[in-house]
Amino acid sequence: MLRSLLVLCLVCIAAPAMAQEYKSKELADAARDWRQELIDGIPANKKQPNLVAGLRRAAEIEYQAKDYRAAVGRLRSAIANGADDGLVWLRLAQSELAAGDDHAMASAYNAYLKSTDPVERGAALFVIGRDYDRHDKQKEALAAFEAGLAFTRLSAIVERVEELRRLVAFRVTRVEVQAEADAARACLRFNEKIAAKGDISYGAFVRSEPKLDGIVTARDDTLCLDGMKHGTIYNVEVLSGLPAATGEQMAEKFATRIVVPDRKPQLRFSGTGYVLPKQGTSGLPLTTINLDKVKLRLVRVNERNLVPSIDAERLTMSFSTYEIDEIVNRTGSLVWEGEMAISGERNRPITTAIPLKDMLREKGPGIYLAIAERADLRQDEYAEPATNWVLVSNLGLAVYKGADGMAVDVRSLADGKPLSGVAVRLYARNNGELAAGTSDAGGIARIPGGLLRGRGGDEPFVVTTLGPDNDFNFLEVGRAAFDLSDRGVSGRAQPGPVDAFLYTDRGIHPACRSACGCCDPTASRSSAGSSRGTSWARIIRVSHWPAMRASAPGRSSSGSTRRRRRSARPSSRSRILSRRSSRSSWLPPGS
Repeated sequence: MLRSLLVLCLVCIAAPAMAQEYKSKELADAARDWRQELIDGIPANKKQPNLVAGLRRAAEIEYQAKDYRAAVGRLRSAIANGADDGLVWLRLAQSELAAGDDHAMASAYNAYLKSTDPVERGAALFVIGRDYDRHDKQKEALAAFEAGLAFTRLSAIVERVEELRRLVAFRVTRVEVQAEADAARACLRFNEKIAAKGDISYGAFVRSEPKLDGIVTARDDTLCLDGMKHGTIYNVEVLSGLPAATGEQMAEKFATRIVVPDRKPQLRFSGTGYVLPKQGTSGLPLTTINLDKVKLRLVRVNERNLVPSIDAERLTMSFSTYEIDEIVNRTGSLVWEGEMAISGERNRPITTAIPLKDMLREKGPGIYLAIAERADLRQDEYAEPATNWVLVSNLGLAVYKGADGMAVDVRSLADGKPLSGVAVRLYARNNGELAAGTSDAGGIARIPGGLLRGRGGDEPFVVTTLGPDNDFNFLEVGRAAFDLSDRGVSGRAQPGPVDAFLYTDRGIHPACRSACGCCDPTASRSSAGSSRGTSWARIIRVSHWPAMRASAPGRSSSGSTRRRRRSARPSSRSRILSRRSSRSSWLPPGS
C-alpha cells in the first residue's frame, strides 16, 4: 500500500515537471496580451466581481447547449470582472475553438500556465494542438499533443498522435514523371528539405529495376532520377536512412512503381521564317515526335499583299487553324496540299525536309506560309498546327541608306556575285509604290534621297526584288534590324554626309573636351620659362559641303596665349592638316 502511494506521488510530481517543458514564446506573448486586453475591457472602478459566478454558470449551460459564441461572450465578461483561474481560461479556450475564434490558443496557453490540475493542463495543451492541426501545422500540433498526453490520456488524441507521427516523419509525398524531355526523369517530392552535404551519395539510397542510365540528384525537397527510358516501367525503392536537412532520417523504406509513358505526338518548325536558296537546299526542316504522317499545306501571299502582312507583324506569328483559313480566304491562296510520311525512332525528335523547291515550281512570286498538321487526329480532337513563313530565292539583298539616297545591293545566294537586271521596287507603309529601278552591272540599284523623306504612311517600308524565272525576295527597311527600345537604348541621329574623326599628334583627347582645351598652355613650363601648348588640327572639306573652322592656340610676342581662327578653304578633296607652331614650345624635349 505504501509503495502504491509512493508511485502515485511520483507520477503527480513528474507530470507537472514534464509539462513545463512545453514552451512557446510566441504563444506566451499572445496569451499575455490577450489576458491584458480582456482585463482592461472594464475599468477597475467599474468591475463587478459578484457577477462572475452567475456568468460562469450561464456560460456552462450555453456551452453544453453548443451555443459557443454566447458562452465565449459570458466567459470574457467574467474574466473582465475578475475571474482569472485556469478553469475559466480552459472553458473559454474550448468555447473559442468550437466557435472558430482565433484567440483559442492564447486562452488555452493562459489555462496551461494558471492551472495546477494535470487534467486541466493536459486539456489546455490539447486545445492548442487541435488549433494547430486545424491550420495544418502538423509538427506544432504533434508537439502540443505529446506534451498534453504527459498529463492525461485521451484515446482520440492518442490515435491522432500516431497519425501525425506518420505524417510529419521524413517521407516521400509525391512522385512526378517528366516524360516530355528527350531523356525522361522521375522526381520524388519529400515533406522536408533533403540534406545537401557534399559527402552524400544520393544514388546509394536508391534501387531501381531496370537500372537507371542516369544519375540521382537532390535539390531542396526533391530527389530526381535521371536516365529513364520512355515506354518503360520501373520498380524504385528509396532506402531508409536518407538524411533530411533537419538532421532527421527516413525511418522506413519507400517503394513505388513508376510508369514512364511515350512522349506526346508533336510537330514544330525551328523558327518563324526562312529564306532558302534555290540551289543546294534540301528543303524546309520539320521536326516531329511520334508521328508517322503529317498533312501539309502551302499558302501563297503575293507581293502586293506583302506590305500589309509585314506591317501587321503577321510574319512573326504562329497561327491557329481558324487564322490559317482566314489567310486562305482573304489575303492568300492555297497552292499545294498533301501528306508526307515520317520515319524514325519513337520518342526521339525526327527532322524531315519538306521539298519546297519541287512544290513551288512555277507558283509565282510572293512569300509562302508552310502549314504542318497531325494526320492522326480524330474529328473530335484538335491540336495546334505548326506554321512557318518561307521564301525560296537566289536573291540576296543588302540596303545602304544615307542622306543622299538608298543603294540596294543584289547578289546571288549561290556564289555571292552581283546580279544585274533585277527589278527593284520600294514600297511605303501604306503599300504605295515610291520608286522602281533595275540593278546595274555591279548589282546596285539606286533610289534618290528625296523619295526617302516621307513620314507616316509615306515612310519607306519594304524593298522587293524580282529576278529571272519569277525569283522573288524582299527586305524590310521600315524599322531597325535590332529593336532595343524596350531596353532603354536608342540610336544616334544620322550625322549628315560625313563623320570626321580627328587625332592629334599627342593622342586621342577625352570626348568631353576639345583638342585645344585639353592642355593648359600655362602649365608644364620648363626651367627656361618656355610654355607648352597643344597640337591643333584643321579640316578642309569639298566645296559643296559647309566649311568647318578650327581654332588653335598661338603665342604673342609677349608670351601670352591667344586664339586665332582660320577659315577653311574649299578643296577638290577632303584633307586633314596638322600644324605645329614651333619646335621649342609645341614638341616634347628631344623631338
